[in-house]
Amino acid sequence: MPSRFFELPEIDAQSEQAWRRLAERSVDANPFFEPNFVIPAARHLGGRSAGLLVLEEGGEWLACLPVTGRGVWRTPYTFLGTPLVAPGAEAALPGLLLEGRRGTIAGAAMLDQLPRASAAWRTLEDAIARGDLVPLLEREFDRAAFVPNGRGPELPLPSRRRADLRRTRRRLEERLGGDVVYAPSPPDDETIARFLELEAGGWKGEAGTALASRESHAEFFAEMCRRFGRAGRIEIVSMSCAGRVVAMATMLRSGDCRYAFKIAIDEEFRKQAPGAQLIVELAEHPPEGAAAFMDSCSAPDNETMNRLWPDRRELVTVVLARPGVRAGVMKRALRVAGAVRAGEAA
Repeated sequence: MPSRFFELPEIDAQSEQAWRRLAERSVDANPFFEPNFVIPAARHLGGRSAGLLVLEEGGEWLACLPVTGRGVWRTPYTFLGTPLVAPGAEAALPGLLLEGRRGTIAGAAMLDQLPRASAAWRTLEDAIARGDLVPLLEREFDRAAFVPNGRGPELPLPSRRRADLRRTRRRLEERLGGDVVYAPSPPDDETIARFLELEAGGWKGEAGTALASRESHAEFFAEMCRRFGRAGRIEIVSMSCAGRVVAMATMLRSGDCRYAFKIAIDEEFRKQAPGAQLIVELAEHPPEGAAAFMDSCSAPDNETMNRLWPDRRELVTVVLARPGVRAGVMKRALRVAGAVRAGEAA
């Protein structure tokens, strides 16, 4: 089945609608490969050379993947790498990854942060088992998640940790002279500006890693929030006390999952743990109709998330190639490069 390549970010309206329809019915949901995310990312985060590699039939998209000339395209804020694939089109995925020069790296393709429980990974595992694909590199890891699984929305926290959270909340209320309140905020310009300011006022601002540290990143975030907001698939939750906002979180919704995209706190109240308080609130009091499964989108070694959210989402990063002599050469080269980097880090 032939593929097409669409330039980003100026994709036409008809193609964007086909992309949205694919995202809605994809066997694996991934908000980070949807147009609401990829188009603003391409516009503001240096993706002018990026595009979409697409399988299309009768005007309907069957699969798509954002790519550049160097491989599958992702940003610092892309926390999942699952391709969008329509039901029944999974078998075409291996060919899409390695077709031509688009989406390939010297004849190999890399998928980053692919859930082991995804249909995409099962399809690739089957292709590997048949010998149609060769894994040149495979790295397994996991990150914090929350899956109620019939046990109810309350997190299974140790009693001592519960007591610590109650204590720090009381101290925050005593310090500010009011009650802690959690409330959703509309994804409008005022809310977005408040979040950017709050994040930039902490250590991320000092380190230059806050969204507002770079104008283009702030513009990406604002456009992305507005797009997901129009679709009704973003939550921006504020934690305030006596009228002062002390923490905010942005959550993206896609399929049966909520994704904790960004969390910001007022560093003045760090000792009162507003971030931890808000993380617990997001899990235990979801909006009506919201998905139960939650992905933290955090680093595997994020101690706060690992302590508070008890479950784990298993992920894999894999580099794939077609079988043959060239694949063997690339595999040895990747092993050597990995050994060199390990030696430099020692």
